[in-house]
Amino acid sequence: MRFATLAPVLRARARVPRRASSTSVAVPLKVAVPTGGLAGALGSLCGIGGGVVIIPALSSTTAMAPKAVSAASLFCVSVASMTGAASYLEQGFTNVPIALTLMSTSIPGAALGARLIHLIPGSVLKRLSGGVMLAAAPMIWMSADAQCADRAELEATLRRLSERNRVRPEMLSACTPDSVLAFVGQHADFVALGFVTGLASGLIGIGGGLVMNSYMGSCSTMPQHEIVATSLAVAVPIGISGSLVHYSAGNIHMRSCGAIALSAFCAMGFTSRFLDQIEDSHLKRIFSVVLAGSALNMLR
Repeated sequence: MRFATLAPVLRARARVPRRASSTSVAVPLKVAVPTGGLAGALGSLCGIGGGVVIIPALSSTTAMAPKAVSAASLFCVSVASMTGAASYLEQGFTNVPIALTLMSTSIPGAALGARLIHLIPGSVLKRLSGGVMLAAAPMIWMSADAQCADRAELEATLRRLSERNRVRPEMLSACTPDSVLAFVGQHADFVALGFVTGLASGLIGIGGGLVMNSYMGSCSTMPQHEIVATSLAVAVPIGISGSLVHYSAGNIHMRSCGAIALSAFCAMGFTSRFLDQIEDSHLKRIFSVVLAGSALNMLR
């Protein structure tokens, strides 16, 4: 008698469709392809992985949970940054010693951030990061005014930058433990910057480029071409480190980010070949506008 009473209830429950997991929501191609393309192109010009484009797009067009959006963004950032980082390294724009210094603390920072995503409210960190970036945007814009140059001067600057930063065998042979310790001691600020960058990347999913570029653009004398290249080089291990933690926790689903990652990868690889055609001051202004817009979005 009891089973006869329960049968209609069980049949009714069986007819109710199961709700899709918030981590496995498929992103339509009409959203994924332009989102990935814009993220890749912008990331290539500004030295950011594209999380500032991917996160708002996924948040507004899908039913994915915030942690799934952050995880998908971080995965796409790490995939897209590979091609840009490789291109800039080959062109000699990447400051390898600075990049390795940042990597040494950003990788554990990203892993820690991905593990703390369930404990620390992401909204708190977003507002804090947004406030810092909004304050840095006008400083980067004003620093661009002092760097206006004609085409000949731009080519000469990039040539010197490429000759200085290009990796050569004799540079590796001259690297000793004492020289490494001395370099790290002289650039302790980059050690701290790497950890903060990784932590923010794991928690928010922005890849860390905004944090790195904000500091290097406003508090260092590095040319914007060098900042862009160095930032993308660091974004790769940061993204991989955090993505592995997110994947093991079940926060990443390939249906959600495969098309975005692929289109961003192609767009960044194509755009990165034209960085040497743009003046350093123009890159700084582009980044300052992107930085201010992203900061305002985080502060909402």
